[in-house]
Amino acid sequence: MKRNYTLIELLTVIGIIAILAGLIMPVIGLGIGRAKRAKCASNLKQVGSMITLFSTDRDGALPLYYKATAYTLRDKTIENATKSATGTYENITHADGMNADKRKLWTAGLLRHAQYNMSLFYCPSDEGRALDLFTKNANSSYSLNYGDADRPGGTDGSDTAVKITSATRSASGIILVGEAPQGRLGMDTTAETFFTSVNYDPHKKYYNFQYLDGHGEPVRIGDLKGLYTANAFKMKE
Repeated sequence: MKRNYTLIELLTVIGIIAILAGLIMPVIGLGIGRAKRAKCASNLKQVGSMITLFSTDRDGALPLYYKATAYTLRDKTIENATKSATGTYENITHADGMNADKRKLWTAGLLRHAQYNMSLFYCPSDEGRALDLFTKNANSSYSLNYGDADRPGGTDGSDTAVKITSATRSASGIILVGEAPQGRLGMDTTAETFFTSVNYDPHKKYYNFQYLDGHGEPVRIGDLKGLYTANAFKMKE
């Protein structure tokens, strides 16, 4: 004989399902967040490898964050060159026809090593920001560490590249490239104004960083000032 469920029984089952969903969903969200952070770290490692290839081709010279003169580019389409705040990606055609300012950025210097596909320069957690890989102050999810002649990315607007051999500190403690607000990292600012006014939080209080020796690690946003104080943005003691 078929038995009908009472309203109380149905409400009890619905309540149990709601409780289980409430317990499971945060775990799923945490897993997705960790997967994005891992993918971001993978992208960043490959960006670091491109920098190493660039340096190998140039007798140890690292790419400059922003050169005084433009990089020479081939006439090719640059894939995934810009991203709107809604996540739409657009390409730039005729790379060699970009204006000189766009061809001065470090990302332009790595185009050949990226095979003109810039998808690796975007963090999967970097949502809601309009990014242009060739615009100086908001170019990508990642930034080369620059600001003066003693940082891997050199001085803003210079043609004098920094060489790996100029480092007197351990390469494992020198930040090469990493995530940063508006694509800027280690600029000529004080620790107080740059590292304590962070409004970009891609991985729940963590940023991914890649070091000069090739290893990468996540760093708590609250520890950025400590890295600055410990000279991690400098090549020399």
